[in-house]
Amino acid sequence: MYFRRIMAVLLVAILAFAAVACSSSEEKPGTEAVDSGDQQGGESKAPDASKPPEGDVELKGRIGIVYTMTGRGDMAFNDITYRGAMRAAEEFNLEVDHVEPKTLSEMEMAFEDMSSSGDYDLIVGISFEVLDALNRTAPEYPEQKYALVDTSIPLDNVVSFIAKENEAAFLSGVFAGLLNIYKPENGMVGDANVIGLVGAKDVEVINRHIAGYTCGAKYVNPDIEVLFDYVGNFSDTATAQTIAETMHNRGADVIYNVAAGAGLGMFKAAKEKGFIAIGLDNNQCHIDPDHIAGSMLKRVDEYVYSAIADVVKGEFKGGQTFNMGLAENGVGFTTEDSLVVIDPKIMEIVEKCKERVINGELKIPTTKEEIDDWVANHRYEW
Repeated sequence: MYFRRIMAVLLVAILAFAAVACSSSEEKPGTEAVDSGDQQGGESKAPDASKPPEGDVELKGRIGIVYTMTGRGDMAFNDITYRGAMRAAEEFNLEVDHVEPKTLSEMEMAFEDMSSSGDYDLIVGISFEVLDALNRTAPEYPEQKYALVDTSIPLDNVVSFIAKENEAAFLSGVFAGLLNIYKPENGMVGDANVIGLVGAKDVEVINRHIAGYTCGAKYVNPDIEVLFDYVGNFSDTATAQTIAETMHNRGADVIYNVAAGAGLGMFKAAKEKGFIAIGLDNNQCHIDPDHIAGSMLKRVDEYVYSAIADVVKGEFKGGQTFNMGLAENGVGFTTEDSLVVIDPKIMEIVEKCKERVINGELKIPTTKEEIDDWVANHRYEW
């Protein structure tokens, strides 16, 4: 099989043995190298090597993860998924197989191979990219348990998690709109009153971001212009950079990354051209803290962890779809790790808007078609 297996429970022992090896030239018997699966994003932390398991550890299950075609190392969606899976693997003594398909046919083959083996307690698929493959595979293996993130399938052997990206994007929009009112001291925001959004593809999940972001910005700054465009995929950093540079040339001094791995190109543009960026899914402020002022959060690691934990505990919630918004702490917004100095009033207002969404006072649109009507009927009262 073309996927590689990571036995997560051995990781702590391997790291501990490696530490001993570094302090002595004497070769220790019984140690072997195992790929820890660490990613360049720096978010997937290794288990605490100071507490290695004593003796042989019995594996209590096996999990399969099918990532998007962008793969791990995107510092966003895939890396967050990995973090949640490995947290569960360490906690419950599980073996985890990671599949990083490059094509849709490879993705379908991965689901078929794992499902037909009968070896997996749970198979996890993430993003709408896996939908067709899982729609074909899941009905053929009704005893196999699956978890699906970012979309849903109404089958008893599938538990689904859908993030309310529009709610978190709304906070990102409020933040961006306010940066054009309370301008940061670094001089990166001019007087054009224009912001942008670089999306991956013209699909439902990306358009939820566009709806929320635009409504949030215009809620606090009605005259602001919001630009958006699509890369065409989730991995083309060069195109994302070009789109961002074009938006900046049109006056956009704050641009939101909704292009996953491709968005790294947008961050490059922010650094080279000197504008402010907003991150996606993960807290991406650490990538370039001088230019990334905040990040939308989608806590996919928690979705994946909870799905695995439920299976381990015999509480699999097949047939159910969980909509994860601000009220469920399934999404959020943060400025942590950013070095961009902003006016405290900005986050005060962001928090007020968050509470209005949670208490139901504000219902955030999910489609572009709803934007104009919503904006016409909602305005922040200063």
